[in-house]
Amino acid sequence: MHKAQWATKSGDRIPCYRFMPHRTRGEGLFLCVLQKVESAEWRVESVKPLKQKRQNTASQIPKDALSWLDGEYELSYINGIITATNKHLKDFISINSNKLHVIKGLNIEIGTIKGNKVIPSHQLAMSPLLKDDAFEKCEVDYRTAIAYLRGESITINAPRGPVLITYQNAKLGFVNNLGNRANNLYPKNWRILSSHLPDNPISLVD
Repeated sequence: MHKAQWATKSGDRIPCYRFMPHRTRGEGLFLCVLQKVESAEWRVESVKPLKQKRQNTASQIPKDALSWLDGEYELSYINGIITATNKHLKDFISINSNKLHVIKGLNIEIGTIKGNKVIPSHQLAMSPLLKDDAFEKCEVDYRTAIAYLRGESITINAPRGPVLITYQNAKLGFVNNLGNRANNLYPKNWRILSSHLPDNPISLVD
């Protein structure tokens, strides 16, 4: 049965749909459409520029970082985070980021600098613009992949430094390989909390 048939409609003046997780496949969804009334006015003067972000020195940005991405980008080092901005969208991003509170922009987070090392970000690992040969890769088995997604330290056979973990050729994220163990760089708020491990490995389908 189609998911929309399980939706519940609320009200006639403001229609909306609720896809309940106990009745539909997935984590649930809320859907509605809002339309601005004709009498509403948008006042540009009410939008105040946000506080400018602190621009740090870029002297520590690795020179080969631009070679990690496909396309023409410029690197910046702001508030301790290295980001890459598309050269063709640089002016557009700059104008709008000063007027709006941008949660997720069009730039790509490369990583953070700790000491004399760059800790690559998960956003870089998941980006389709990351070149295939930018970092060493390590293909892991199912149990190691689950351990990684839980945020546990894993042991891999790979060179020291940043390594991109893959399972069935799908990118999972970075580790910092120390040799005897690999520090997990998977985002904490994304980690699997359940201790249950399915009996049969899950196959990934494109």
